[in-house]
Amino acid sequence: MRCWMRPSAWGLWKCCWKDPAISDILINGPKNVYVERRGKMEKTTVCFRDNAHLMQIIDRIISKVGRRVDETCPMVDSRMLDGSRFNAIIPPLALDGACVSIRRFGTNPLKLEELLNYKVLLPRWSCSWKGRSRRG
Repeated sequence: MRCWMRPSAWGLWKCCWKDPAISDILINGPKNVYVERRGKMEKTTVCFRDNAHLMQIIDRIISKVGRRVDETCPMVDSRMLDGSRFNAIIPPLALDGACVSIRRFGTNPLKLEELLNYKVLLPRWSCSWKGRSRRG
């Protein structure tokens, strides 16, 4: 298990962000870090020293966007500087240490044809979708 000894807020994220197939990072306490790669969850070898170390990194990330999290307000949702969605829940709500979810968005937006092929969008909605996407 590879533990992060320095409290670098971007050390873990850089490691995971190098792989464009990773869309989510999920942290369930300092020793359980997962990523979603191509739609499948994988446990990683990454870990944090302890919950205090994880909390330090959470604080560094959310302070950059003007947010805070503590025992009186143990949940935070925010958008990271790169546009990724960040959610953290800390004790006393999180029983086994802080939990973090980071949703990374793809660099290539889906095209209308792909949305239709994946059955995310019904064909009858495609005309309306084309009009909205052009207004931007």
